[in-house]
Amino acid sequence: MSYYEKAMRPKASKTVIVLDRSSKFNDLSNEQFDLNIKEGSKIKTVASCKKTIWSWCLEGIFEMHRIISDTFPLGEPLIRFAVSDVPSSGNSSRLLDSEWGEKLSTRKEMLELLKNVRGASKNEDEKNVSPISGLMLAIDAIGQNLKEKQDTEIENFKKIEPDSAGNIIIFTRYTQQDDVEKLQSEVAKLLEARNKISLTLPTPAKQISKIRLFIVNFYALGEECNVKTKPLLKFSEGSVLETWVISRSAGFMAEAIHSMIISAFRLISTTITKIPMKEENRSSAIYDVELFHVKPVHSILKRLGVICDKNTKGFATEGVTYETTRLAWATVSKIKWSLFGNHRTVVPCTSVQAYTRQSACLTQFLMDGRSVLLDLERTGKVAKYPNNVGKFLISHMLKVNNGRIFIHEIDFIPKKHPRNIDRLLPCEPSASVDRLNTLQYKHIFQQMRLKKVEINHLKSNSKTYDPFNMKQPRLKLQKLTRNVPLHLEDTFVFQPHVIKNFEPLLTIITKDELSDVDIENCRANILKLYEKRENGTHLVLPSVELKANAIKNLADCSEQMRVAFVELSKYLANYRDFSEKHIEVHEIFKKTLGIDLLIKDDSPDSDTELDQSVARMFNSSSSSSHAKSTDKNDKETFLKKLRTFSKEDGEISDEKEDEPMKKKLKKKEEHVQYSAKDLNINLLSIFCDKYEKHVAKTRREFVGRELYGEKAKLYVNLDSLAENGAEKTATPPPSAQQRFKN
Repeated sequence: MSYYEKAMRPKASKTVIVLDRSSKFNDLSNEQFDLNIKEGSKIKTVASCKKTIWSWCLEGIFEMHRIISDTFPLGEPLIRFAVSDVPSSGNSSRLLDSEWGEKLSTRKEMLELLKNVRGASKNEDEKNVSPISGLMLAIDAIGQNLKEKQDTEIENFKKIEPDSAGNIIIFTRYTQQDDVEKLQSEVAKLLEARNKISLTLPTPAKQISKIRLFIVNFYALGEECNVKTKPLLKFSEGSVLETWVISRSAGFMAEAIHSMIISAFRLISTTITKIPMKEENRSSAIYDVELFHVKPVHSILKRLGVICDKNTKGFATEGVTYETTRLAWATVSKIKWSLFGNHRTVVPCTSVQAYTRQSACLTQFLMDGRSVLLDLERTGKVAKYPNNVGKFLISHMLKVNNGRIFIHEIDFIPKKHPRNIDRLLPCEPSASVDRLNTLQYKHIFQQMRLKKVEINHLKSNSKTYDPFNMKQPRLKLQKLTRNVPLHLEDTFVFQPHVIKNFEPLLTIITKDELSDVDIENCRANILKLYEKRENGTHLVLPSVELKANAIKNLADCSEQMRVAFVELSKYLANYRDFSEKHIEVHEIFKKTLGIDLLIKDDSPDSDTELDQSVARMFNSSSSSSHAKSTDKNDKETFLKKLRTFSKEDGEISDEKEDEPMKKKLKKKEEHVQYSAKDLNINLLSIFCDKYEKHVAKTRREFVGRELYGEKAKLYVNLDSLAENGAEKTATPPPSAQQRFKN
């Protein structure tokens, strides 16, 4: 089981909701609701309605189901319904389903269950019917075993709580505190008696280890009610019962249900503040949107003391009974969300007030493919941490994936040592790991090690670094990695068993300057490759197992040679700008092996971005002919200086050799110059761009073929229409809106 699945498992997977059909739930809530429509700039009331307490209870059940299904997409916790019936109905109290399912029921399935339950009784004599019979059924349901799951990983997973624990949620209609305390005592006695009886059976049943009783008490508007709200507490010492009570007017059903969900299913609240929105009159306003999600996504904030487990609203007489974490909307310039490489936890979330305008706008904003960065308030222990995006300290992010909104936790704490990704989370590696082309990139990164060049103080009293445009090393890195694949399955030359065939050519070509001996060694390596191709010798034996490579049939020698020579030619083309001798080596390789017939090289003979940026660094004279004559010398001088940064530490360079180049450097205020010690190249940003381009160019298979194989059956209903003898009728073509709905 993955870490994501473990994080999504709730503390208790069983929940039973008890519905009381006594006639006191048939009372009106004394609140009138207007149905309004908008006509132009005016709002018109077209109708009004009143609701009973029973209607409020059912609405609360569906609101609870919406939040649970959004925050627990794996289908847990499981929910069942128990009905405490009245004598006049002729039915006894019952469970609406016979056993526990394997996952949470859908909204449609829950409607099918509840439609068989009549509303509250209208008999005035049945107002004081006790719901104890429904609670007995709920306790027995908690003691029943769950269905055995086929997944061995889930079977072996050690649950936080055993199967014999769960939640019981009951809606009550009390006005006195004594009635609530009496109900709690009766449930505690029933639970104690059930555990004692289970020991006396011929085959002892599993005892119930813990039950949390959640009492949601509703009263009508203007009605006097003395029931007190209290947090989740143990009923008595040594008891396995914990009780939680909230008492609210029926019109505040949402506050009561949301408070109960937070305590019953171990969720947590996060409020997104300072969300900018446009009003209809084109003015700007700021709104807040509250989200529910599981707790692990705030692990860093909890560790820093920003969030504590202590709840100061547990006994609140109005409003909600839980705390919320406030994170501010951060408006930043366009930035790729993938630049945040240190993600600790990612969990789904849902908006609390799903049907408000601000929640709908936030949801639509995310569904359009955009992300939201959330800023953490700089107080307490958080104040010492530096900003990570502009003037903001981004701690979380919202993004949509597969139609669900996810909240990402970003690790913003600076690390003194290199990060070990394996220690961030107890993640289990996936079986299908996408192998990266690390060997070739390691080969390139060794060439990009820039060293500080010391100044010859014997010949100069200058103690400052030479001005140097640090844009060029980044362009050099992009140039060297231009034809380098990201994944190991897209390369053949740099496979561990194949790379030895191309040495010393691969090592020599990376030098800044080549000697005649180097060219002869490269020529000898190229001739050896030519002989292998003519003799039909494999670069790697077909018996060698390569887990990922660019060749499907290793037994075909000509295929090995063709793929290897094409890839190697592209790689050598990246070094043509180093010197004339590098170009000579590449030309020898192409002419000897006939590469021109296989591929058209992407060689940088023409002016590339690097050449153009180099030319702009030097002062062009008023005479265009003079600029053309000095451009080549200026570029060679600059490239020579660029290569001096690759020398070993401690090597002294002669400052007089660089004087001609210094005189030709054009000092512009808009071009900021840096020294080598200030070099900062964001490799993650470069490779994120490279990976996104790679994914964009990758062809995706037709979705019908992915689902149904090579032969996707089209017009599935065509045969049935022919059998039924359906006559064709002349109907106008459907509109675009109808096609979208279909």
